[in-house]
Amino acid sequence: MEPWHWWAISLIVVVIEAMKPSGVFAATAIGTATTGAVLMAVPEFSWQLQLGLAATLSVILAIIIRLFARHAGSADERFKVAASSHIGKEITLKLPIKNGFGEVDLGDEDHWALKGPDLPKGTLVKIIAVDGNMLAIRPLKMPEDNPDFTSETRKPA
Repeated sequence: MEPWHWWAISLIVVVIEAMKPSGVFAATAIGTATTGAVLMAVPEFSWQLQLGLAATLSVILAIIIRLFARHAGSADERFKVAASSHIGKEITLKLPIKNGFGEVDLGDEDHWALKGPDLPKGTLVKIIAVDGNMLAIRPLKMPEDNPDFTSETRKPA
């Protein structure tokens, strides 16, 4: 086989990895591309040695990628851990909740999306759950000086 065969295989595998991310296809793409590069330096490798090199590199890299991915955790898992750390906190809304959605800055350099009943600015709320990518809230105490709040607004979520 020629080096370009291995690079073509690598390109096909990269496309598969893009469609179905898993890390295994990325490892295979790196292994086959590396085999093509090695073949450029040592063109007398038999196809059996080339295949063995590609397979060995792919397996080793797949194991390394899996270990790294397990250690790093997914972005979704990191988000859930960070969001869950806010459950139970009581905050005062600096912005109103409109149409059931709002946002808050919790001081951890992140703006968090909020989900709950429509509430005016200044309402004391409690974070009660993580709902998808939002923090679910319920009101604890309405601002006394707000003329906009009604008995409808007072009902907890």
